[in-house]
Amino acid sequence: MSKLKQSLEKILAWQKINRPEYAAKFQPGLTEEEIEEKLKDIPFRLPREVYQLYQWRNGSTFDYFLPGAGFIFLPLERAIEEYEVNAEIHSTNLEYYGDDFGWNPYYFPIFFEWIENFFVIGSDKQQEESPVIYYFIEDGSHDIFCSSLTKMIQVISECYDTGAYYITEEAGRQFLEEDEVKVAQVLGKYNPELLDATLNELQQVQNELSYRKLVSITYRLRWYKDSRTVEPLINLLQVSESDKKSVDDIFQIQALATSILGRINDTKAVEPLIEVLDSEFSITRFR
Repeated sequence: MSKLKQSLEKILAWQKINRPEYAAKFQPGLTEEEIEEKLKDIPFRLPREVYQLYQWRNGSTFDYFLPGAGFIFLPLERAIEEYEVNAEIHSTNLEYYGDDFGWNPYYFPIFFEWIENFFVIGSDKQQEESPVIYYFIEDGSHDIFCSSLTKMIQVISECYDTGAYYITEEAGRQFLEEDEVKVAQVLGKYNPELLDATLNELQQVQNELSYRKLVSITYRLRWYKDSRTVEPLINLLQVSESDKKSVDDIFQIQALATSILGRINDTKAVEPLIEVLDSEFSITRFR
């Protein structure tokens, strides 16, 4: 049994015990021939691990495969519909505005919520795996969540096993919650190469004092909460006009570094964050 299928079966077993009404909503898997037929009009090839996912189950008719906002594991038919809608929207943006806002035409949705998506990346020649991209629809921001779909499923499975994902009850209703620190530990365990890349990119941010580069790794810094990122981010709080950056760059870098440190939740950042409460920039104080 592949690592992907093994992890999927563990997730399903957890759901059957803890949330049987959700487990019952997974749809029967598809054959490879059925998958190929449904994807025949998609202008690229999806990775093999996506085929394995849909051979296991053809999505779910219920939310909360992932905790938080309630991500739907899209049935393949719906995933294709979402892909086509996105392709049309971004084609129109490109035509009328000359900009597709960082959209990759090879993005294909797997997990969906109204303003957030997780995409795999197709290719002209079929690959075994694909990075999983988180995409925030409201502002077009996106980042790599996991190095592959298989690793993402392994992360979800272990988060259920370890209690990083857990159920709470309120007014007779159940809610699926997450412990962000525990989730970060599991993410780091399965994606060490992604962590290393993030550290290298953060070093570039420090060297160049680039707000845009800091924005591009913001999600990863928040999700992975690696203690090695704390000191470089604290240093970014000290950016000043003496660094030959514009005032706009300075306050944006400070404010974003402040926000990220708050999400990383490392005690080393407490004193530096107290100090920037006296920042001349209101947005930094607000963050």
